[in-house]
Amino acid sequence: MTQSTQSEQAEEVGGEEYEEEGPPPRAVPAYALPDGYEAVGSNVLGYYDPDEGPVQFVMSGVRLLDNSADPNKSSALILAELTHPAKLTVNSPNKAEQVAKEFPAGTGFGIWAKAGMRDLINLQGARVFMAPAGFQKMKDSGRKKNPMALFKIGRDPKGPKGSTLELLEDARKESVVEAAVGDNPPWHLLVLGKDYGRPAAKEAMLQKLASNN
Repeated sequence: MTQSTQSEQAEEVGGEEYEEEGPPPRAVPAYALPDGYEAVGSNVLGYYDPDEGPVQFVMSGVRLLDNSADPNKSSALILAELTHPAKLTVNSPNKAEQVAKEFPAGTGFGIWAKAGMRDLINLQGARVFMAPAGFQKMKDSGRKKNPMALFKIGRDPKGPKGSTLELLEDARKESVVEAAVGDNPPWHLLVLGKDYGRPAAKEAMLQKLASNN
């Protein structure tokens, strides 16, 4: 996998797993949906990797999280469902690396939002095509910056037009202070609204942080 842009280097690639003590759970039968029913849910079975090429999907919302590599920074995880088969990254059996695996249409997966994906913000519910489109060199502001990954994004005109991506959960604890001050990636302003970096919003985030502790 290519390590890339701005906050991308610190972004997570896989989901968290939890282990419970006690005997293993009993086997559960594979029930089928009745005819005419559509599957719903937000199960994340894999993650989008630009190195695996184009992907087609429908988004259902976005979650904000503390970055696993640097908890003082925020990350945005877009929840989506494949509309066509595609390769997604998953943990290898020994969890030592990320590997690509083919998944069918209907699979729930996650996209770690990047600055070059900002056109996705108004396409929730639309049928979307996205593919990597190179890199853009960032202006030097006194510190070394990685080039920004660019993406070609399109919407199926025969499907829904799409709406603003819904914030499903704000699970941040450490990074709310940094984001409230205004030193936050574009995605968090897009998701949280234009007033988010103002003093009143900062105070609200500080109060939320206090209540979470």
